[in-house]
Amino acid sequence: MLPQQNPTTGARRSLNRGSEYVIAALVVLALWGLTVVSFSKPASPAFSHTVIFNIAVTTASLLVSLGAAYFVLIEFTLYGRLTSLFVATAFLLFGMANGGMGLVPELWGWDGQAQLVPYGWAAQRVVGAALLLAAPLLVDREIPVVRRRQLVGASVLLTLLVSAGVATWVWHAGTSTLPSGVQTAIQLLACVTLFGAAALFWRAPREEISPWFFGLALALTVAGFAELQYAIHPYVPGVAQLGDLLRLVFYSGILLILGAEGSRGYRKLRWQARELSALQALMTPASVQDLPRVIQHIVDVAGRTFRANAQVILSGREDRQEGEDAPHDLLGVAQRTGLAPQEVQTVLLSDGDDARARSVAALPLRVEGREIGTLVVDRLGRSGFSVQDVRLLRAFGVQASVLLERSLLYEEVAAGAIIEERSRLAREIHDGLAQHLAFLKMRVSWLKRSPAALDVGQLIDLETVLETALTEARTAITTLRAEPEGTSTAEAISSYANEFGQVSGLVVEVDAEGEVPEVGPKVRVELMRVVQEALNNVRKHANAKNVIIHITGHDGGMEVSIHDDGTGFSLKEELQGHFGMDIMNERTQSIGGQLDVVSAPRRGTNVRVWVPAQETSAPKAFSRLV
Repeated sequence: MLPQQNPTTGARRSLNRGSEYVIAALVVLALWGLTVVSFSKPASPAFSHTVIFNIAVTTASLLVSLGAAYFVLIEFTLYGRLTSLFVATAFLLFGMANGGMGLVPELWGWDGQAQLVPYGWAAQRVVGAALLLAAPLLVDREIPVVRRRQLVGASVLLTLLVSAGVATWVWHAGTSTLPSGVQTAIQLLACVTLFGAAALFWRAPREEISPWFFGLALALTVAGFAELQYAIHPYVPGVAQLGDLLRLVFYSGILLILGAEGSRGYRKLRWQARELSALQALMTPASVQDLPRVIQHIVDVAGRTFRANAQVILSGREDRQEGEDAPHDLLGVAQRTGLAPQEVQTVLLSDGDDARARSVAALPLRVEGREIGTLVVDRLGRSGFSVQDVRLLRAFGVQASVLLERSLLYEEVAAGAIIEERSRLAREIHDGLAQHLAFLKMRVSWLKRSPAALDVGQLIDLETVLETALTEARTAITTLRAEPEGTSTAEAISSYANEFGQVSGLVVEVDAEGEVPEVGPKVRVELMRVVQEALNNVRKHANAKNVIIHITGHDGGMEVSIHDDGTGFSLKEELQGHFGMDIMNERTQSIGGQLDVVSAPRRGTNVRVWVPAQETSAPKAFSRLV
């Protein structure tokens, strides 16, 4: 198959920008042509209409204006862009103008004020146009969350006051008239302001403002030409002129823009829901402790999410999991076609046969700059991966990298724990079982060379050594035996103590007082090893007969106290390398716990270890010998 790179995002943006230029040019040329026609034929197009028709059109314009204002106010509340607040206030003012200067005069019969209504209407349009002119100049301004609702309330109140003031002035002015040039000047001022706002919205960067503002720039251009028509042809009650038709086109365009933006928002919401669902499924594997299962889990979720085959290849390892029907050389093909990416990259593999064409995407899996593998997905067909697919794949890769790192870290920790446990067991066998077996070998060898006959005392000595060796072996087996699932830490300690007593011949009593908090997995493992080491010390060195274990909970953690009635020892003696004290101390420190040892000759020994219920990443442990 021959690789064919997909069009880049930059090329698509250039294509979209070019389409916008074409659309804008066609709209301006069409409106300019209508304006020229209106100059040459002032009476065309125009037709008479009834009051009901005027009320219907004005009501629709009012509803569209309020809908646009509400939509942009919500956008301002969510994102805090000051541009959105100014746009919303302008549309709110347009809505109030349609209500105060359109519906109210028609419904209440302001026949005496008919000459002044167009002036009031035009005045509010000028104020709204001024707000729209200022809006694109504030694309970089953002308002803190705590002030957004206050500004929304102030904007609504200001709009209501301006609209009420204009309506009151028109009502009290009665049959008064203004010079004919005043209305023309107001309309021309509104026209110039709307054209300026349209130009500024057109020049504003698309990534810094809402996507629907391109449509707003076109709509404001239509509104500017409508005001120009009102300046050329004064308003005549009961007659719909070209300016009225353009005003209707303006509100229809706003309605279409709102519908398109709502549809886009719905699609965006669906994509976000898809992303959340995929990421939630990804971050809930059956077990993070099994690396092959984690890789297979990532592959399965990626396959369902992107409806594609998937592969995960770990760096420097042979581990590979792939979806059904995925080509085994897919990663090699991707790398040969330039997909060794720093980011998500896509390629189309095709030899001209659409049935065999495949779209491939490759993504590096990195954590803190360290590459741990590559995720490759491919699907049949030439459709490729959309911008939303690439964005989801990038987020998917971040979460998959974290999941893989956790699994790899657990694997490393588990391997280290196995090595450490093997080393400890080797020391135990070397210091105990191996020494006893070596003694038995030498003793038997000596008896074979001895001419004297065996007596009962020698056989008793051999039996004693064999019993000790057998105890060492059973103790090692008990220590290595897996803990029963579903048991608490206190129950695990009690179970081990009972088995230890049976193997060692010591009388072991376990007492758990009150409510004992549960500890984390790491703390549990280290605590169990400390308890095992302490009991082994009692068996090998204390010459004790009884051991009492107290398990309590206090200070947000668990405390285990192990007391024996053995010979004890002097803490003033050098303890380095004796009784496994260094090992117990290191384990306790690694989980942020505290180790206390109290002992004296012929008074037994008490080992107390406290561990926190919550695992800490920065342990602040210490040990104390009393």
